[in-house]
Amino acid sequence: MKALIIAAGNGTRMQTVIRGRHKSLMPLLGLKIIERVILGAKEAGISEFVIVTGYKGEKLQGFLGNGTKYGISISFVQNDNWEKANGISVLVAQKYFRENFVLLMGDHVFSPKTLIRIQRLKLKQHECVLAIDKNLDSVCDVSDTTKVMIKDGKAIALNKNLESYNGYDTGMFVCSPYIFKVLEKSTKLDKNSLSHSMRVLISEGKLRTLDIKGSLWADCDTWEDIKFAEKKLLKNLSKPADGILSKKFNRKVSTFITRFLIKTPITPNMISVFIPVLAILTFFLLSKGTYPWLIFGGLMIQFLSIIDGCDGEIARLKFMKSFLGAWLDPILDRYVRITCLRNSL
Repeated sequence: MKALIIAAGNGTRMQTVIRGRHKSLMPLLGLKIIERVILGAKEAGISEFVIVTGYKGEKLQGFLGNGTKYGISISFVQNDNWEKANGISVLVAQKYFRENFVLLMGDHVFSPKTLIRIQRLKLKQHECVLAIDKNLDSVCDVSDTTKVMIKDGKAIALNKNLESYNGYDTGMFVCSPYIFKVLEKSTKLDKNSLSHSMRVLISEGKLRTLDIKGSLWADCDTWEDIKFAEKKLLKNLSKPADGILSKKFNRKVSTFITRFLIKTPITPNMISVFIPVLAILTFFLLSKGTYPWLIFGGLMIQFLSIIDGCDGEIARLKFMKSFLGAWLDPILDRYVRITCLRNSL
């Protein structure tokens, strides 16, 4: 399935921070926001992208190129009416889509698992599906979030100003080409927003919903939103298998370290290879067998446990998972454990 990403707006609410730059090129934990969108979609199996640009479109196109550096293909469409609502950005890409497609926002980050799930849904004729979040405490700015009322798996109302709602619009859709017909009719009436066209689909009973069930997503519309997204991404690094010590201490320290490492050229595999070097130093300290060295050695074992989490965290945050890393990490972990265990006996 192809993906359409709309990234034409000028980020009015963030202009005091971006100062003329493209909002989607703002950094977010080691990657640009738009890179997170693209790489997240790639992890969900998408390799063909159409990106609609407008404001500072040449900057965005110059940074991303044709997608080769990400292992994908990117086509660009310029929306000269980018100052109008975002429905026009979807409409100008019409010629690229003859089948169902994924529609994403250039400033919304998400879990690839959600995108995998939504692509698996089988749509009826002319239907679209919207990923929604029923956790009403999951956003930074409720007033600027599009609310949705859901009943029996379908949206029955959608608006930022809804007083009664039970979910949020996450900005992720799977659409049929029928959406372009709806947009054509709507824009002729000067109803240019994507939300308006979705309300047309609602009136026809054709907007289904998919509950993301607590998966990560974040709208990066303001500087506060970006900082909020950072916290959500870092919190999302925890694993169900983490023990009490890991949850309460190790993971907090490792994510603190990771926040700095992701801004450097250090890769997960570099950390994986560096850990055994630290293990040798730990072995040397423990081999002294006397009180102060045993304390230092014990602290080093704890530090090894913490730093061991950083390679996986960087890999997940920067979409750098690899077969080599998956193979190398557990082997080196076993080496470290055996080294420390033998010396403690």
